[in-house]
Amino acid sequence: MDRFEVGMSYGVLHCNERDEAVTVAARDAKSVTLADGRKVRILVGEAPGGGGEEVLRIDERGAVATGGVVRVCHLRPNT
Repeated sequence: MDRFEVGMSYGVLHCNERDEAVTVAARDAKSVTLADGRKVRILVGEAPGGGGEEVLRIDERGAVATGGVVRVCHLRPNT
């Protein structure tokens, strides 16, 4: 399974065209802390090529992740 790594940046998927990335500042077995201080629970998803990958649903409200979805496969270069 692909996992989020501390210090790495990942693209956030939104329903609109907004371009955003988040950086993982810390993690434990069940959650990551983003560089902006938000703590988000880690979920298990399916990677594009099969197999497992970690997924984040930011600011989850019921069935909607109002802050976007982050997939570990959407790694971004650190800037």
